[in-house]
Amino acid sequence: MGIRIDPCNGLIEYGNRSNFNLFVAYGKAMAGTFLQFMLRGLKRDMLRELKWDMRRKISDFVVGLVPKPVRKIVGLILIIFGVVAMVGTWTAAMFGYLGEVIFMIGFIVSIASISWGIALLRHKG
Repeated sequence: MGIRIDPCNGLIEYGNRSNFNLFVAYGKAMAGTFLQFMLRGLKRDMLRELKWDMRRKISDFVVGLVPKPVRKIVGLILIIFGVVAMVGTWTAAMFGYLGEVIFMIGFIVSIASISWGIALLRHKG
């Protein structure tokens, strides 16, 4: 029963338990935690997809409440406003009339306006 070292395969035996048995037990524990990790990730992805589907359904419903001719006109106005805001922001920043924060706000507003306009124009319904 004491400690026996086997130099051929590098095992250290403590009585009846060897390093190999400890590695097997550790491997089974790691497989269990890996499975839990994968299931946790799958659950997180499914919840994220469910939230995204709900947002898409709600936004489609809200956009669908607006009549089609009004949607087209508002979508075009938003795209034109976004392009004009982007060009104006870039030219003002290029000549040094705007600070960095105002430039970023103008850029975000213009991108949001263009994307909302495209969403209104592409809506089927």
